[in-house]
This record gives sequence, structure tokens and C-alpha cells, in this order.
Amino acid sequence: MQSVGAQTIETERLLLRKFSFSDSSDMLKNWAGDENIQHFYGEPVYSTVKDVRELLAKYISSYASNDYYRWAVVEKKSGCCIGQISFFLVDCKNRFAEIEYYTRRG
Repeated sequence: MQSVGAQTIETERLLLRKFSFSDSSDMLKNWAGDENIQHFYGEPVYSTVKDVRELLAKYISSYASNDYYRWAVVEKKSGCCIGQISFFLVDCKNRFAEIEYYTRRG
């Protein structure tokens, strides 16, 4: 398996792309500030845009590696970042990875 990183993926309704700092407010509103959602990610609940931007700095710097897979899920119609998808526990040797995702229900 060749690692290619988080390439942009487009569907009729959604755009999956790398995160940017401009996603911070949507992230806070749609999942990063929600205790119920963050519990399932094993992540802390973020209470400020500044805190989310610190998390985003980690995501964005990780894109330098071709074996980092995390996408912002953007609703094309609204331009809103409504969720995320990531591969974790990536094992290229055995061609295995687990996927975690969240998207806000419309």
C-alpha cells in the first residue's frame, strides 16, 4: 500500500479536504465543543476557538506526512465544515486501518 495522504475527495454534496484554520468556528459549534461527541473520540471538550485552533495546528502540521489521513467534511451548499473523517491505527504492511468519523445531521 502506498501512502498518499489526505487527498481532496469530492461528491455531489460534500467536499472532503484538509483542515484549515478557517474551520475552527465550525468545529467548535458542530462537534469539538460537544461533550457527547468528544467522549466517543476520547478527546477533551474544547470551549474556545483558540483551543480549537491549537488542535488544528497539530492536524495541519501532520499533513507533512503522507501517512496522515484526516479530512474536513464540508457541505458544499453552505460551505460549512460539518464533520471529520480520519484513518487511525494505519498498518501499511498488513493493509489495515480503522476509520473514525462524525458529521452533523442536517
